[in-house]
Amino acid sequence: MFKRIIDSLTGEKIQKNQSNQLTPAKQEPKKAGPNLPKMLNLDTIDYYPLPPSPSKWDSNPGEPIDSEHELFEIIDCEDEDIVVANIRKLAMEERPDPAYKIILPSSLGFVEIDKNGSVKNLPGCSSSIALRDKTGNFIKEVGLDHSIYRIGLDHFAKHFVLMDKESVLHVYNENLEEIRSLNLANDPRIIQIRESDAGFFGDVRTSIRCIDVSSDGNKILFTIADSAFLVDLYGNTIWARSMPLGEGWVREFIKGDRVGTSQEVFNALAFMGLSLPVTREQIRNRYRELSKQYHPDLNPNIPDRGEMMKSLNINHDVLTGIDSNELSKNPNKEYISYRRTKPDSVEKLIFSKNNVTFQVTIEINTGGPALDWIYAAAISNKSGGTYLGTYSGKVIKIDASGEPEFALDVANVPRELIEVGDLLYILTDTRLYIVNGEKALVNLIDVHNLGKLAVSPEGFGLYANKSLSWYTPSGEFKLSLATKHPLRTFYIINGFMVVETRQHRAYISLEDKAKIPNNVEITKSITHVVNKSTDKLKHENELQAESDNLAAATLENLPALKRSGRYNEAVSILLQEIEVQERDNQINHWGVAPAWYHELAIIYRKQKDYENEVKVLERYMAQEKAPGVMKYKIDKRLEKAKILLKESRLGE
Repeated sequence: MFKRIIDSLTGEKIQKNQSNQLTPAKQEPKKAGPNLPKMLNLDTIDYYPLPPSPSKWDSNPGEPIDSEHELFEIIDCEDEDIVVANIRKLAMEERPDPAYKIILPSSLGFVEIDKNGSVKNLPGCSSSIALRDKTGNFIKEVGLDHSIYRIGLDHFAKHFVLMDKESVLHVYNENLEEIRSLNLANDPRIIQIRESDAGFFGDVRTSIRCIDVSSDGNKILFTIADSAFLVDLYGNTIWARSMPLGEGWVREFIKGDRVGTSQEVFNALAFMGLSLPVTREQIRNRYRELSKQYHPDLNPNIPDRGEMMKSLNINHDVLTGIDSNELSKNPNKEYISYRRTKPDSVEKLIFSKNNVTFQVTIEINTGGPALDWIYAAAISNKSGGTYLGTYSGKVIKIDASGEPEFALDVANVPRELIEVGDLLYILTDTRLYIVNGEKALVNLIDVHNLGKLAVSPEGFGLYANKSLSWYTPSGEFKLSLATKHPLRTFYIINGFMVVETRQHRAYISLEDKAKIPNNVEITKSITHVVNKSTDKLKHENELQAESDNLAAATLENLPALKRSGRYNEAVSILLQEIEVQERDNQINHWGVAPAWYHELAIIYRKQKDYENEVKVLERYMAQEKAPGVMKYKIDKRLEKAKILLKESRLGE
């Protein structure tokens, strides 16, 4: 609940109005400091409502399609010339390390990211990044001495930014060289918002939702809660902006609850005689034209008694998300306008003291969240502006000076904002929108199981673990592909779509007379480890080994005993714990848990002592089990242990 209290207690002067009532005198608002976010004024900008995105689909068309038999299989395609032209097994030198699970297009090719520091040939690193050229060959690998928590990499940009778990930003150029770092955990701009009464949970990193860097590397964008900061390479503020409190604005007409599938959107366009791309003005003007034909008050002699007008309103709702009931009363009324949210209630208190009357006005807002959090953000490398996508479903374009230009509304949280050429791609959990430079809706695609997006000048792909759908830049469907093994990356080269799994590369012809690229000479990638992390790991391992060797033989130190190979001590401790547990069970009948039996079995198998492994597992199976304990894992391990025991005896 938020209250605004206006009275003499806040330091505002009280003066009498013509009705002899005391009212607060108007004061000039204080100007925001250079680092204090300025609240965006959205009252005057153009607003473009798009067909509302559902929060979720009521029905699912089914699980993603995988190819059970073929390595690469085209599932759906209307063009008979599009075929899998060639499949090649990758040489060992070409195969990427499976630790690189995130692959993003960059100016030189692709940046691959390992957030867990699991790349085999870069031991001791907290995380790793690699660069591949546009033909798929590895150029460089870099082991990092910092973790990776968030990633900001615009498609085909020459710079990218990573944020570690300590909330430090690291800016890299296209050659994977770090050029700047910025600690946001100690940043006064972040601290002043974290210390506000908005109510934050968790550490700083969880509050910073979005990061990005301009293609030239000179500007860095980061957001916290509902505020966004654009800074230069040295951290100086260029602009700081925040979303209005609450929803930030209200529509003059009531927002409708109706959402439709993409097919219903196309049906609505057909009903109104429109087609994509379509602008707000075209929908508005067409609605006014048709309402003059169908409105029963304007045409009392029409026989349908307003049924066509009802259909018009329904289709208008599907296209705009605006409730047409109010709009239909006056077709010539302004289509939409903004005003600040009114309080839910107003309380007035009047009291007197020393012959002076005071009036206290309390405005209470309880509806909706106080902060419209920013969930997606991207610097526009074309115009120098910035796109901000908020929890309420608005995508706001801000110019280079920090002033709002226009707002799109998709009614649900945007997860990704990608600008390529003249087109802006907005991805929610259920739908992809394509909007051109004129703010016209070019296309929309319902998203079910294909929830990841990759965009290139040649088109874009919606993909999942083993499936891919490819479209032209404007959203025209080209093909659906299924793979037998998990999909790693895909790209366009020489008229072919190249699709890769870890071990195979397929070439799919997209153009007539396209030639498969010749295999280029495979060169060993350049490996560079930052800050000697390998030496750091070696030192840490030496300290850990020394500590393990000195650890007391107790249950709490069981991991140390196992790491240092002190298995006899570990076995003795575990057998004692099992005996205590079984004695307690004979008295209380609580049942036994499998944990210590399982630990013993692991040690016995490591020592290839299959006979004792079978004994301890059978010992557990004979006990009264604790409630809720699942024994199927012990069953499977016992079955395997018996096989190993039998094989070991045959080999004697």
